[in-house]
Amino acid sequence: MKRTLAYYAVALKDDLEEYCKDVLKEHGITRSQLYYLLHIVQNPGCSPGQAAQALHADAGHTTRTIDKLVAAGCVRRHRDKEDRRTVALYSTEKGQALYDRVKSLFCAWDEERMQTLTQEEQEVLMRVLEKVMQTHPGFEPISICLLYTSPSPRDSTSS
Repeated sequence: MKRTLAYYAVALKDDLEEYCKDVLKEHGITRSQLYYLLHIVQNPGCSPGQAAQALHADAGHTTRTIDKLVAAGCVRRHRDKEDRRTVALYSTEKGQALYDRVKSLFCAWDEERMQTLTQEEQEVLMRVLEKVMQTHPGFEPISICLLYTSPSPRDSTSS
């Protein structure tokens, strides 16, 4: 039976989530909450509406998720003094530390999964995946890991 792109996309997503589950459990947050935290760290001062739009989620789910991140001490809300309806979201030190830890995990996962490929194969794979993503205009996945620019992923450094 021929395997599809969807099969591989789901398998890789599941593998990445399994790879990170212990760190998330240790910090008491879920995968869904992690994606919100990633967005907030990368877009400090974003509104809940902007986070919902970026993550393709509804307002109710977004509010509940942000409430949980606030309760976990990873995110703080800042209300505008002049317009109390305006809320900006920021990560806390704890949220930033978790982001940094997950970033290193994501990069390590990339390196482990790509280690059997040559540099040329890695570059081809990334070009093909970017081309596939162009068929979904307006969808921008959250980026957390730097692209590899050295001859070998193991030689790259993440920041």
